Amino acid sequence: MIVTFTLLSFAFGASLASFANMWSYRHPINGTLPLKLRQSKRSFCDYCHRQLSWWENIPLLSFFILRGKTRCCHHSLSWRYPLTEFLGGAMGVLVLRGIERRWLPLLFSPLFSGLFFLLLLIVLFCSLIIFSYDLYYLFIPLYPLIGLLISASFFWWVFGAHNWATLAGVGINLLLMIFLFLVTKKKGLGLGDLFLVVFFPLLVGPIGGIMTVWLAFVLGAVVGLLLVAFHRGIGFKSLIPLGPFLIFSFWFSWAFNWWQILLQ
Repeated sequence: MIVTFTLLSFAFGASLASFANMWSYRHPINGTLPLKLRQSKRSFCDYCHRQLSWWENIPLLSFFILRGKTRCCHHSLSWRYPLTEFLGGAMGVLVLRGIERRWLPLLFSPLFSGLFFLLLLIVLFCSLIIFSYDLYYLFIPLYPLIGLLISASFFWWVFGAHNWATLAGVGINLLLMIFLFLVTKKKGLGLGDLFLVVFFPLLVGPIGGIMTVWLAFVLGAVVGLLLVAFHRGIGFKSLIPLGPFLIFSFWFSWAFNWWQILLQ
């Protein structure tokens, strides 16, 4: 049963990530994609715009079935598609792991449980939209950020501890990011990153929210050094988005209280 739920959670997360990829592709920040393609109801080839078959749209699997190339015009597909879909699946599993740690109060009220899962689904979906956008465009759009903050605030209001420590964690995260934003002269961080960290303490508590930001910077530094070492097109002055690391670190913190071991 655990294996089944884990596989279903992975497939669900990968599917949401695939949809987030499609959404970010069809709504670029520079508006370069033709309106006809943006309004298309079916998926299409990035290059020749041919409508894709259903089996070409299976998250993660289709990339390997097609051997990393389009079936129609044989162009190479970006590795960002399977990468984001795999990470989306991993975040789906982390969501399940976090639910397992919080499942007991959900047994006593179907309405309570339904609201819990609805808000959690909105948080996951908005975070994946932000993940995809920032990875592709180095930009976090406003509408998923607002949706994320509203749903996380409502989640904290209904299911949270309602203490001042949580709000203090929000303030510390915000002040930390403002400080880094000013120190780097607006080049190291964006405004989206600044407001993204606000919702962390609302769902994982004040200490977890602060440590999530620390973990994101550590992961970003490690991945950045690996890219510089093994990717010829990336150097120390290359821009690497922080948003994906913040999102993944948050869901890791949602699943595990890893900072308690670290602080001890």
